[in-house]
Amino acid sequence: MISYVNRCGYEPSDFNKLNIIHIAGTKGKGSTSALTESILRQYSIKEKDIVRPIKTGLYSSPHLMEVRERIRLNGKPISKELFSKYFFEVWEKLEQTKNFHLPTKKNEVLQNLQENLKVENSKLNFTNTDATDAPPPSDKPTYFRYLTLLSFHVFMREQVDVAVFEVGVGGTYDSTNIIEKPLVTGITSLGLDHTTVLGNTLPEIASHKAGIMKSGVSCFSSVQPPDAEEVLIKRSQILKAKSLTFVRNTELILPDNIEIGLSGSHQRVNSALAVSLCKEALKQFNDINTEKKIVFFKNNAEDNENLSPEMLKGLKNVNWPGRAQTFQSKKIFPSIKWYLDGAHTADSLEACARWVENCVLPDSSELCLIFNCTGGRNVEALLKPLADLYNKTKIFKLVIFCTNETYNNPDNVWAPDLTNNTTFKDENLTAQKILLQEFKNLINQTEEVKLLVSKSIEDAILLVDKNKFSHVLVTGSLHLVGGVLTYLEAEVC
Repeated sequence: MISYVNRCGYEPSDFNKLNIIHIAGTKGKGSTSALTESILRQYSIKEKDIVRPIKTGLYSSPHLMEVRERIRLNGKPISKELFSKYFFEVWEKLEQTKNFHLPTKKNEVLQNLQENLKVENSKLNFTNTDATDAPPPSDKPTYFRYLTLLSFHVFMREQVDVAVFEVGVGGTYDSTNIIEKPLVTGITSLGLDHTTVLGNTLPEIASHKAGIMKSGVSCFSSVQPPDAEEVLIKRSQILKAKSLTFVRNTELILPDNIEIGLSGSHQRVNSALAVSLCKEALKQFNDINTEKKIVFFKNNAEDNENLSPEMLKGLKNVNWPGRAQTFQSKKIFPSIKWYLDGAHTADSLEACARWVENCVLPDSSELCLIFNCTGGRNVEALLKPLADLYNKTKIFKLVIFCTNETYNNPDNVWAPDLTNNTTFKDENLTAQKILLQEFKNLINQTEEVKLLVSKSIEDAILLVDKNKFSHVLVTGSLHLVGGVLTYLEAEVC
């Protein structure tokens, strides 16, 4: 990754001027990143005696509908024009340097991080994965690395004041982890996900996530299971983090008239972490920068008892589609209310089930469920929270297991930003049939619910309409949620 950065004319240290908040985790890292950016966007900058709005950047993944959602300026997806402009600036830089590699300066931060991970893994009997043994870089980076490289370039060219970077997978070897000196790092709730890459236990996964900690930089984490917390503490000491603080959601005290803009009780956990990250980032910003300062109104960043007006406004006005989202299309089946949640781990699906029971069930006693999950996951663990919800409430009357293919005739209708070239099309719908059978095994009184499989999202939505359902829950995959929003012609936001 550093080689590609060099070939685009940068050194990793150049990105320190972006004043980065770096966030890893299993559950809620996207929501926490969005909450953090939303809070920071409420502040102003004083530069050369002129007060102006702060300019923020946010890099996250995956996208729901269009790839430009991953790179946001002031909370909004980068425009198609800017995306194209900066995409080809990076492309041309890589084209010009593809026949030779610029000498990569030694990155002591990453070298130390990798060596420390080896030592710690050997102590804990973890398997060592050495990223330095990877083959030499090709002339172009892979998809995620290219977008990461593009995000750094966009934020540099657009001169953002602060940037929030969400880790893709893991932490230590993630392509975002070329960041040398962030303002602060954060780790959201940990769980079992991407186990083929990160390991089969929470301690192994925690060790990877902790890889974003940096020497002299404070780290804040949501409260974790004891075995994961133990690893985070050890890794923080080895990596010489300034401090490691575990943030409890009970520390977040909101006025009665303020609600978090993201639904679900689990968002209090993410919000508490986002507030702690912002308080530290604001303090570090003003300590580091000499020519520009954050302007505080009433409460300052060091006030640990109260939330500033900016923080309250950021929590209330945050926009993060596809996470506990209620949506109605103005164009396609406008009478249907869609409940969309990209939950894709066992823990996040438990949170989704609680959201449905507490917030959706009072609105409708009959739901259609559309579900899918990507390969390599424990389908029983994923489906159990929804099966338990059904056994308790009998809320699902129709359940459709569909692919992530948006349209039923992709040769004629194409959604290029939703194309996944890492999966193959299974005409027999084997995965969907397995999901159906597993769900059937988990529920009681199967005669009260109709179970179907569907070859596309479009077919699933047509089945919803055919069976005259007015309330639909879509969950199990952010890619599935994105396909539904695309078919319903939702706006990219």
